[in-house]
Amino acid sequence: MPVTRVASFAVAAILAVTMLRVAVLAWGEVELYVDEAQYWLWGQELAFGYFSKPPLVGWVIRASVEIGDSTAFWVRVPSPIAYGITAGLVWAAAARVWPPGPAAWSGVAFATLPGTGILSLFISTDALLMPCVALALLALLALRHGPSDRWAVVLGLAFGLGLLAKYAMVYAIVLSGIAVVALPGFRMTVREAAIAAGIAGLLILPNLGWNVANGFITFAHTADNAGSEATIQWRWDNAGEFLVTQLIAFGPVFALAWFWVLVRAVPDLARGVRPALLLGSFPLILAIAVIAVIDEANGNWAAPAFVYGAVLVVPWLALRARVWLAIGLITNVALAGLIAVLPLMPERANLGGRNLFERAAGMEDFSDAVLSAAEDEGAAVMASGRAILAGLVWSGRARDVAIYARAPRGLPSNHYELTRPVPEGLAPLVVVAREAPPACPDAQLLFAWDPGTGAFRKGGTAVFLAPSGCG
Repeated sequence: MPVTRVASFAVAAILAVTMLRVAVLAWGEVELYVDEAQYWLWGQELAFGYFSKPPLVGWVIRASVEIGDSTAFWVRVPSPIAYGITAGLVWAAAARVWPPGPAAWSGVAFATLPGTGILSLFISTDALLMPCVALALLALLALRHGPSDRWAVVLGLAFGLGLLAKYAMVYAIVLSGIAVVALPGFRMTVREAAIAAGIAGLLILPNLGWNVANGFITFAHTADNAGSEATIQWRWDNAGEFLVTQLIAFGPVFALAWFWVLVRAVPDLARGVRPALLLGSFPLILAIAVIAVIDEANGNWAAPAFVYGAVLVVPWLALRARVWLAIGLITNVALAGLIAVLPLMPERANLGGRNLFERAAGMEDFSDAVLSAAEDEGAAVMASGRAILAGLVWSGRARDVAIYARAPRGLPSNHYELTRPVPEGLAPLVVVAREAPPACPDAQLLFAWDPGTGAFRKGGTAVFLAPSGCG
């Protein structure tokens, strides 16, 4: 296929896939997950930092709902758009290494990865991290061709915005440093390094200031969680599950080709750009697999590796094994197409006897019942647990009911305990109790919520009317 036709097809494919995912979000019926509801709240409470994440996701959601409104669609729609932008940046990065035709296929492949399809269904910090990783890779590859203040500025912007999206951007920063120091062909002048570091530092400085002002609560919370795990689990099944997830997310054909490129590259790791792309992919996957063995790990933690993998593997197949490129694309398009329509029929999205959207099912019904009870009693609501509080705050966004978290004992354990602990002596209170009733002799049971198979499948929830002092 001529280069111009490949480029035109790539543009059309990336736009079509992105528009399809936006349309599915508009027609879908999946409630917001806990994290999504919390990110929406962050957007309502604009700040330079939040309890567990840097602030970019809250800012982007705020911009989206200002354009539209506070509905699940407008909360989530930045996600498929961000992945569409990432696909374009992957294509641009590949064009710095490969001929134009093969490079264009990398953008198409990234847009249609099953993993991209899954992550596009929800808003997350990964959605905003991925374009920053791709932009940093593009700038790093561009700087190989000679000094450029302009590309040094781009690299600094990518690093800084990536850190504001998710602190995992540190991985891409470390990788870039290793490439510049250790790999022939990757060089950066002191001036360029200073420009990139200065811009990144200026962008992340307000977030660092917020952390200082709030006692480094994010780091303290992380350390507290780490200290609660006294033993190593040695769960080899967790690592196996994580690796299978990566195989499916990247597509079986592309994943096997990825491994084959690694084997072929071992004798030649000291030359060319291939080592940098391998450093961006395999070490991250292996590191998280090790984490999965000793504790547990989420499949999306390795998502940045797919940026490097797409730039490395897809053009390589386009040049050396076009049949396998076609098989890989067809396989991934079929998987991504199946994933894309799942929100249109969430009740049928079952895997291994469990619904994929079960964690969100029933949250709004339960929250509405609690808020209605509070309105009937003329009371505020107090709850513990991030999941319940996220659902209550999201469902109560248009209702005149005050919602509080249980006052923390020691360090706050979530954003709600940090920003909205219940005032002392507030009464009356509708208390949501997940594990045990409130220790108040006059607490009156209003109703109990059947756990069913949805968000409360692991245990029931009871709602009480409590007098003063129960908080």
